[in-house]
Amino acid sequence: MSDVSVSREIAAPPQRVWELISDITRMGEWSPETTGGKWLKGATGPAVGARFRGT
Repeated sequence: MSDVSVSREIAAPPQRVWELISDITRMGEWSPETTGGKWLKGATGPAVGARFRGT
């Protein structure tokens, strides 16, 4: 088994980065694999155990 590590330096404050990556409706802005997402089972945002489906 191999270990893989990737890192990126982002010229933005951590709070701004978190706002972007935790808003699943904007996922298509930074991910070529999906255009957005929908929270499942009553979830309304990122939290331990929260699930979403990408679109």
